[in-house]
Amino acid sequence: MEPLAARSGGGSENLISALPDELLHCILLRLPSVAAAARTSLLSRRWRHVWTHMPELILSCSRPDGGPAPVASVFLDSVDAVLNAYSAPTLRHFEIHMDLFCRGHLPAHRIARWLQFASRRLAGRLDFYLPMHEDEEDTDRELILPVLERATEIKLLLRPNIVLRLPPGGSFTALTDLRIMLSTMNGSELGRLVSSQCPRLRKLHVLVKLAVDFDVSIRSKSLVSFFYYAGPGKLEVFTPFLEKISVCQATEAYIVAPNLKKVNWHDNAYDPSCHRFAVLSRHLQRLWINETSLRLMKPFDTVNELWLVLSIPECFSNRKIESLGHRLDN
Repeated sequence: MEPLAARSGGGSENLISALPDELLHCILLRLPSVAAAARTSLLSRRWRHVWTHMPELILSCSRPDGGPAPVASVFLDSVDAVLNAYSAPTLRHFEIHMDLFCRGHLPAHRIARWLQFASRRLAGRLDFYLPMHEDEEDTDRELILPVLERATEIKLLLRPNIVLRLPPGGSFTALTDLRIMLSTMNGSELGRLVSSQCPRLRKLHVLVKLAVDFDVSIRSKSLVSFFYYAGPGKLEVFTPFLEKISVCQATEAYIVAPNLKKVNWHDNAYDPSCHRFAVLSRHLQRLWINETSLRLMKPFDTVNELWLVLSIPECFSNRKIESLGHRLDN
C-alpha cells in the first residue's frame, strides 16, 4: 500500500497532515483554545486554513492562574478576527465566555455583530456568558436578538444594563431550549417570542428584569419545562403539555397546565386571589414551597414529594422544632 505521506503529495508532509479535514478538526477541537488551533496554521500550508472550518468555536476570556486580569478590548478584537477568518458555512456550537476578571467595557454593538454571525452560520448550540464587571458603568444599551432559524439551543447570560429586544417576525424553527438571564426585556416581546416564534420550544428558563411592559402571556403546545423569575407583573401560561414550572416574584399568575407534575413556588407568598392554577390532574410528583405558600397545596389531592422551606428564628427552641417536625410527620 502506498504510504500516506506519498499520497498527500510528497514527503514534506507528515502523516497527520495527510489525514482528511474531518479528522484534523477532531484533533484541533481537543486543543485548549481556538487561538491554539489557529497557531497550527504555522505548521505548513496544509494547516493554514484547517482551523477556519472547525465545526465548533469556543472563545474564552479568563484569568490565567496567578496572571494579570485580561483586558476586554483585546479579547473583543480577537473574537472579531476569528469570526472574520472563519469560512465554514455551518457551525454546530458557538460559545463566547468572559469571566468576571475580564476588565473593560463591552459595547452592545460588538455582541450584536457576534449574534449576526451566529444567525448566518449556526445550526446547533449558542452560548454567550458575558457577566458585568462590578466596576462597569451601568447604562442601558439596546441589543436586538436576530432570528436564528437553525439554532437548537440558545443560552444568553448578559448584563442587567443590556435591554434585549426580540425580533418582531421570523421563526426559531429548530429551537428546543432557550435560556435568557440577567438582561432587561419587554414582557409582551417575551410572550410573543415563545408563543408564536418558537414552535418546537420545550425548555424555557427566564431570569430577567422586565421593563416597559411587565405582563407576560405564554401559549405553547410544545413547552414542557418553564423557569420564570422576572419581577412584578402578571404571568399567564396556557400549556397543555407543561410538566414542570418554577415561578418567582409574579404579582399575579394564571396557569393552565393539565399535565403538570412538578411545581416550585419561590420567594413570594402564594395568594389564591392573585395566583391560580387551573389543572386537570390533581396529583403532583413534587411541590416545592415555603411557609408563606402552604395554600398552594389545596388545588392538589396528593403530592409524592413535598419540599417545604422554613424560616426558623434563632429564638426558636429545639423542643419547638421537634414538635413542629412531629406535627408535619402526622
